[in-house]
Amino acid sequence: MKRDLRADSTGSSINKTFEIDPDTLIDIMERINGLSFEGQCEIVAYLKREIARGKNGLKPLQRYFEIKSIR
Repeated sequence: MKRDLRADSTGSSINKTFEIDPDTLIDIMERINGLSFEGQCEIVAYLKREIARGKNGLKPLQRYFEIKSIR
């Protein structure tokens, strides 16, 4: 019984990818730019970790980080 519940709760939703539309991407970038330097570093580090873990929906942000040369 527990095995079935786990299979149902972790099923297909884990590997879903979501597209970020250009307007939302621009909004996210503007909000990141509005943060303090420390805040930007924390957000960028978090997003880069998530991208490295395979969160494909965040891939458009990776190019933004490359353009800004944020490491």
